[in-house]
Amino acid sequence: MDRFADYASTKRETTDALRAVLASDIVTASQTRVQLCAAVQAILDAGIAAGMLRDDVRAEDIVSTLVGMFTTTSPAGGHDQLGRMFDLLMDAVRHPAP
Repeated sequence: MDRFADYASTKRETTDALRAVLASDIVTASQTRVQLCAAVQAILDAGIAAGMLRDDVRAEDIVSTLVGMFTTTSPAGGHDQLGRMFDLLMDAVRHPAP
């Protein structure tokens, strides 16, 4: 998440390019969400299998949370806040220590 946030903050034009692709109907927002959820689910499954992540976390909830984080933090100065929000999200999905 941190690496993607760094990438997104340096490549702000990526957002405009993604909007153009979605507007062209080449790739739909629902297709993108399905692919993101599948990728997040693979990460969750690995973490669950390793005993590190909770097994009641849903990929679509993580994707929606991340989208909210990226869209509500400001490009200038929001990086620190985004890092704190990532930490909160990770604390929420980690399996509680015994």
